[in-house]
Amino acid sequence: MLSALFSAGVMMTMGFEFGFRKPLHVVHTTPADGETTGIDLCSYIAGVNVIKKRFPVFQEESPIIIFPCSNPNILLMAKASVKHKDEALLILNKDTWSHQDFYTDHFRHFVQAGAPLQDVSPEYPLDYIHKPFHYALGPARASS
Repeated sequence: MLSALFSAGVMMTMGFEFGFRKPLHVVHTTPADGETTGIDLCSYIAGVNVIKKRFPVFQEESPIIIFPCSNPNILLMAKASVKHKDEALLILNKDTWSHQDFYTDHFRHFVQAGAPLQDVSPEYPLDYIHKPFHYALGPARASS
């Protein structure tokens, strides 16, 4: 999610969506080289692509601000459009093993737009964003 929403373009190697471990060769790899991993990220990746397509701020190279966070396992990143008034705030749990808490008394510390905030996370989006805001992000999860 981070790489897809961070920049205008995104590229994914064949097999990433299925967790392939064997290195691929640009010339010699064939469909027969596919692996059975039990991993299928296709629906998650499709959800991230819908977010990217729906919100223009994720379709351009634009200013990024990394904010300090009281929890060092949380990456807090804002992206602002240079073409529109759109802004986005990404909250990412860098810990791949444990839930991590994020708290803020108000999101206006991070975004300037006056429009109501909307959670567009591909998994478990919130219907309403409370003030103050407290959320336990699952391992390696992101919210935007």
